Parts: sequence; C-alpha cells; structure tokens
Amino acid sequence: MTLFFSNSRLRTSMLRWQKALNRGIGSVLVGPGVTLGLSH
Repeated sequence: MTLFFSNSRLRTSMLRWQKALNRGIGSVLVGPGVTLGLSH
C-alpha cells in the first residue's frame, strides 16, 4: 500500500476523487436529513 501511495500523481488524483465522493455522499445524506428535520 505504501508503494501505491508513493506515486504523488496517483495520490493527488485519489484525493480529488475522494473529495468528490465525500461531497456526493454528503449531499445524499443531507437531503433526507433536511427533509426529516423539516417534517417534524
């Protein structure tokens, strides 16, 4: 795994994907949360 992440270009692309993925998951979770919050 260390060898895999030693490639800086690969690591930056992984981080970029992870950031986008986190944002996507976040918005997916916020949607129902807001709906639930407003319904009560």
